[in-house]
Amino acid sequence: MRSETERLASSFEWTTELEPARLTQKVQSENISSKVKLSPLAVVASISGEDEKKVFPFIADFSSLDVSLLPDDLKKRANSFCSSLCKKENVDSFMAKDCLYSLALFYLDSEKSFPKDEKWILGSPFIVEGGWEIPVRFGESFDVRLFWINENNSWKIDQIQIIYSQNQKEEQR
Repeated sequence: MRSETERLASSFEWTTELEPARLTQKVQSENISSKVKLSPLAVVASISGEDEKKVFPFIADFSSLDVSLLPDDLKKRANSFCSSLCKKENVDSFMAKDCLYSLALFYLDSEKSFPKDEKWILGSPFIVEGGWEIPVRFGESFDVRLFWINENNSWKIDQIQIIYSQNQKEEQR
């Protein structure tokens, strides 16, 4: 078996190593005893700190799921609105002054297509003039954008916008 392995290895056309010394260097880290033999990958894995970027899931055709920028009170309010909406509870109190028409239009436009299950997920928010824009996916593919403003120290919805996918647009025709 050894001779077969050597024969196969010698039959390959190998490239020249770019940095051969790096592969044999002794790698050490401040956080780990020098008696422990480390690979470069182990050192990278052991490093932790403020400079690390967090990785968040991303749903294609929707949004990243990074809601870390969202103030906690707004995140709680948005989840409360989504829960109430899914349960078909009255959500008028979530609307900003003089913006109930946006909710009425939303109900009219979504009555046939709003999912029956009580699942939703908040997407990565955007800071917009005077407030926040939060994408929300209800069910498997019903997407909306909620525009929130701070009205008298309370987060209120200024506008609800349904985001139709290409398939949904074609179905409506």
